[in-house]
Amino acid sequence: MVDLPPPAAVVVTEHRAGKGWCSACRRWHDARLDLRAEVVGQGRLGVGIAALVAHLRTVLRVPIRSSQRYLADLHGLRVSVALLRQDTTQGAAAVTQIRDQARRRPVVHADETGWREAGRNGYAWLLATPEGERYVERHASRAGVVANDLLGDDRTGVLVTDCYGGYNDTPGGRHQRCWVHLLRDLHMLAETHPAHLETQVWVAAVQDVWRRMRTAWHAAQSAHTAAPAATAPPAAAGFLAPLSLADHLQAETRLLGEQFVQDKTHPCHALAWRLWHFQHELLTGLRDPRVPLDNNAAERAIRPLVVARKISGGTHSAQGSQTAMRLYSLAATWQAQGHSPLDEFRRLLQTSFP
Repeated sequence: MVDLPPPAAVVVTEHRAGKGWCSACRRWHDARLDLRAEVVGQGRLGVGIAALVAHLRTVLRVPIRSSQRYLADLHGLRVSVALLRQDTTQGAAAVTQIRDQARRRPVVHADETGWREAGRNGYAWLLATPEGERYVERHASRAGVVANDLLGDDRTGVLVTDCYGGYNDTPGGRHQRCWVHLLRDLHMLAETHPAHLETQVWVAAVQDVWRRMRTAWHAAQSAHTAAPAATAPPAAAGFLAPLSLADHLQAETRLLGEQFVQDKTHPCHALAWRLWHFQHELLTGLRDPRVPLDNNAAERAIRPLVVARKISGGTHSAQGSQTAMRLYSLAATWQAQGHSPLDEFRRLLQTSFP
């Protein structure tokens, strides 16, 4: 038989600090009481409670009122929502470190999704890396200047995004546009114009370029993984994918784009313009096997925020948005790197005080 023991009651520990008179300096002195590893800030709630509340809200996506009800029903404890703000105050430095580390990675994914604040529209901007960093900021705008500030001026790695125009002028480094978004739109185009022969032939030609590029990318990635670190050529100098093949596929992509880029009345015009405009940024991954051909990492990383937004509708204040973004950055990074967010929240709160 598998069962749970009765929920533990809250343990209240009383600390008494003595006070004594020094005959030498003729002054009263209080004994020093160091509870930095046990209590959050200057309050009375222990780090175990604070870590559990952050875990319930961020990882399990339990609404705040439900978390309060859970603690009251099972442990007889009533807590304030301000406890989450104390958690993120202690984690501010760790969140900044996650952002800076993500900017320095050789490959970084970016995406954005809607996030309402006090009833006003806004956006949560995400950075995600293959190494596991997840960093989110909330901004009122979706303009490209936000993406530039998010990525920083010293970025040198490859940026992987969809074809949204806000990423067109990002500073530094190279760029890979997501093929999955393009393929999805191609499929929709073919379904919208089933009887238009020219459209069907064009869509099939673009899909054929994708299949050959995907095959070449997988072969290049396998060779890159199998090569010893000492003999593996640097990404900027030696391409594992055949350079002639990359050039050939890029030429095909450019020709397919040029086919209808000038004809604004043709059904293929919009996607043809995308091929022509992003021809160099659609094949970056073929020349550097570390770079994926899709933005799946960012799409998966941002999905919990999308679900949370649909459940809660967003946040009620700028402080609430900052709290939500910081908590998610910490928990998502720990999860992606194989750590327990509950344990890490506890460890963070125990070591964040000077």
